[in-house]
Amino acid sequence: MKFEEKLVMLRKKNGLSQEELADRLGVSRQAISRWELGSTIPDATNLLHLSELFHVSIDYLLHDEYESDQDIPIVKEVKTKISDKYGKQNRHNLIKSIMWGIGGVCMLLSAILANHIGFMLCAFLYLVCSLGYCYTYWQNKKM
Repeated sequence: MKFEEKLVMLRKKNGLSQEELADRLGVSRQAISRWELGSTIPDATNLLHLSELFHVSIDYLLHDEYESDQDIPIVKEVKTKISDKYGKQNRHNLIKSIMWGIGGVCMLLSAILANHIGFMLCAFLYLVCSLGYCYTYWQNKKM
């Protein structure tokens, strides 16, 4: 798909007219029309603004063979490495937070049995922290 086709598709997908897109970029409607007809292409600044506005990479906009950002070879490679790294790290953090939680419960029970208010408060805060770690893990897992 050529740049001009991608631009038309992205503009329509986002519900923008040529005039609205021109206003957002600070260019004339005629400039947008020329870009969409393929008679000219935007300068580097406008390419950057288009990529930010439509949440796509400049590589995607300029390379005809890319149908989406996922087709860019480096994106595929980096995305795989990041997901592998953070998947392992998140599992490790979950195990740590479960262990903290078990420790917090043990501390809280000990404090209750000893009837020590300061120790109970400490154990309670320790338990809350471990639950916070668990919550963060599950939130990251959803993404």
